Amino acid sequence: MNNTSRLSGLLMVAAMIVALFMANTQFSEFYHVLHHTNAGIHIGDFTYEKPIYLWINEGLLVLFFLKIGLETKRELLTGALSARRVRRLPLIAALGGMATPAFIYAALNFNNPETMDGWAVPAATDAVLAIGILSLFSSRKVAPLIAFLTVIAVFDDIGAIAIVGIFYGEAINLPAAWMALVLTGVLFALGAFRLKSLTPYIVTTAFLWAALLASGLHATLAGVVLGFAIPLHGNGEGNGLLARLERDISPVVMLAIVPAFAFFNSGILFGGEILRDLLTPMSLGIVAGLVIGKPIGIAGMSYLAVKLSFAELPKDLRWSDVYTASVFGGIGFTMSIFIASVAFPSLEQLNTARLAVLTASVLASSLGVIFLWARQQFEI
Repeated sequence: MNNTSRLSGLLMVAAMIVALFMANTQFSEFYHVLHHTNAGIHIGDFTYEKPIYLWINEGLLVLFFLKIGLETKRELLTGALSARRVRRLPLIAALGGMATPAFIYAALNFNNPETMDGWAVPAATDAVLAIGILSLFSSRKVAPLIAFLTVIAVFDDIGAIAIVGIFYGEAINLPAAWMALVLTGVLFALGAFRLKSLTPYIVTTAFLWAALLASGLHATLAGVVLGFAIPLHGNGEGNGLLARLERDISPVVMLAIVPAFAFFNSGILFGGEILRDLLTPMSLGIVAGLVIGKPIGIAGMSYLAVKLSFAELPKDLRWSDVYTASVFGGIGFTMSIFIASVAFPSLEQLNTARLAVLTASVLASSLGVIFLWARQQFEI
C-alpha cells in the first residue's frame, strides 16, 4: 500500500474530526452555510445550481467512481482478478459481506417501510479508509491481508454501484434513460476503436452524466461507465491510456475528493438524544450489519467456499488474515454514507444514518486494530 493511500486515510479521519468539531461548536453556522451554499453554471438564460455538498456527492464523486471503474477493469484484465481460481474466494467473500449485513438490517426494520429503504447502507465497505488504516501497519506479513481486502473491496464497490443504480433511482425518465444508454454505447465504441485522445471520452461522459441525472438514475454511474470504456492500451509497462488516466486522477481523488466528501458528509450534530437515536431499529441495523454482519458474511462464506472446495485459500493467505480482513470490512464510511444519502430523503433520517455509520466504522476500526495487534503479537 503506497504513501498516497496511507495519507488519504489520515486526511479522511482528519476531515471527519474537523467536520464534527465545526458542526457541534460555535462554528456550526459557518459549517451549515458552507455546506448549503449554492454554486452553479450560468450560460445566458440557462442556470443550473446546487448546494456545494451535492456538487461533491453527485459531481466530483464521478471521479471517485471513475477510479473504481479503472481499477476494476485493470484487475480483471491483467491483475489479481484475471485468474478465475484467484477471484473466486474474494468474490464469494464480498457477496457474503454484502448479503449478511443487508439481511440483519432488514430483519430489524422489516415492519417499517420508511426505514427499510436503508437495507443497503451496511452492505458497503469503505475501501479507502479500511485499507488506509491497515497500511499504517504495513509489513510483509500484513501485505497478503491488504491484498485480500483490496480485491474484496473491488467486488464490494461493483455491488454497491449496482445497488445504487438499480434500487435507488428515482422515477425513470425514459427518454433520458435511452439517451444515457446510447451515450454508453458511444463510449464503448470509442474504446473499441482504441482512441488515444481523452477529449472524446470526456465530452461524451459529460453528456452521459447529464442524461443520467435527468433520467433519475444516479449520475455518478457515468464515472464507472467511463472507467470500463477506457481501453487498456500499452505494452504492459504501465504507459497505456487506462494506466495513465488512473495514475493522473488517483492523487486528486485520494487526497482531495475523498477527504472533501468526508468533510461535507460528517457534520453530524450531537444533541441530547444520541443514545436514543443509536437505539432505533435503523441505527441498530446499520451498526449490527457493519460490525457483526460483515465479519460473519466475509469470514463465513470464505470458510464455506474453501470447505466445499469451490475456492482455494491462496498460499500466502492465512485464516487469521481472512478473519482480520472481515473485521476491517465493517468500516463502511464513504460508500455507506453515500448510499444513505440516496436512500433517505429525510434530513433527520440521514443524520441518524450518518451517526450509525460513523459509530459502526469507529467500532470496526478499533476491533480491526485489536485483531491485527493480537495477530502480530501471538503470530497467529
